[in-house]
Amino acid sequence: MVLAMWGIILVGLFNSVMFPNIFTLGLSNLGPLTSKGSSLMIAAIVGGALLPLFEGLLADRIGVPHAFIVPAVCYVYIACFGFAARHLMASASGIALIPDPSA
Repeated sequence: MVLAMWGIILVGLFNSVMFPNIFTLGLSNLGPLTSKGSSLMIAAIVGGALLPLFEGLLADRIGVPHAFIVPAVCYVYIACFGFAARHLMASASGIALIPDPSA
């Protein structure tokens, strides 16, 4: 029971650290479209507020354990965004992500 409590607390902590990073990476290199991009990202917060409702409906229909596919899909999407942003930032700055063994 205590492990589950700390797990939920840590999920909240990691989510709170993730949002500023995602917001900053999402707005980088937008130039004159930065204000439109930021407004769309703020509007996406509403989507994040609707996902628990969808997960609850799914839990009622197929069961709680199976409904956790919803946040799992969201975290996979966030991870893909992070990897893509990492590669874009590295290529823009000329940094090699995998060191060259011959160098």
